[in-house]
Amino acid sequence: SFHCQVYSRCRAHLVLLHADEATLQKFRLLKKEDIKASTAVLRPNTPGSTTLQLSWIWHSSVSYPQHYQQFLPETFSVKRVHWLRARAQTQRWREECILVRYEMQWTVRYFMHKSRTWQSAFTSDRPLTAGAAAYADRKVVMWRQLALISDKSFKNT
Repeated sequence: SFHCQVYSRCRAHLVLLHADEATLQKFRLLKKEDIKASTAVLRPNTPGSTTLQLSWIWHSSVSYPQHYQQFLPETFSVKRVHWLRARAQTQRWREECILVRYEMQWTVRYFMHKSRTWQSAFTSDRPLTAGAAAYADRKVVMWRQLALISDKSFKNT
């Protein structure tokens, strides 16, 4: 576009004038993906829109000329939408970490519960045959080992 050409030309002149590094960092080289418009405000429920990253242009702290002041509310609106989406995603990940920790505890407790359930077969009123007792003993050991293995692997995370 015309504005991109003007910007690129002005930046090229800054390089020719040996502008300092801070200035060149402020006015970066313009790439095609930098000028892509964000549609998050227009279509907020588009799949994958929560992972969109705003271009560096939206984060630059350049003072705006007077005739551009009318567009600043829209600029801040776009930034606000992206910030809120990033914040919501961060909160979801924090919540997920909390839930996963609880699920790890619940898994170990479930395995221990199943081990105790099979262990209770030995203390029931009905006597067990040798085959049933061997099967129940194998299940007690299996569920207890699952509990120990999962507890050990969860503690390493």
